[in-house]
Amino acid sequence: MAQVHTLSKRQRAVLGEQTSKFIADTKAADQTLEKVQASRHATEAELSARSEQAEQVTAELDRGHAALTAWCQADADLADALSVAGLPTGASALPRIRAELSAISERLSDMDRQLQPALAAHARAYQEARSIRR
Repeated sequence: MAQVHTLSKRQRAVLGEQTSKFIADTKAADQTLEKVQASRHATEAELSARSEQAEQVTAELDRGHAALTAWCQADADLADALSVAGLPTGASALPRIRAELSAISERLSDMDRQLQPALAAHARAYQEARSIRR
């Protein structure tokens, strides 16, 4: 192809108008291909960066959820221990602690239910993007 591009004007005239059109078309096609490849590389780089960010966010959410769940369990265990110790319910904050712990547990469950579809959708989109990229 490079040899065709370097033909002299005289050689092109000999080969005819069709060849000149072919040469112009191939130059345009080469330029288009270069643009498409550059765009593809940019898109792949962006996909890779966003996938890495999503993995980091997912890992952080998992760590945060695990920590909150552990704290909630520790608080519930403490409330149970206080109850077993025989503290009178009317004289302590135990009912309020239990209510708060229950509300926290419910919020954690709600958060988990809300995030699961989003994380699943992200995983599907990531897999589709990876399959298209290949």
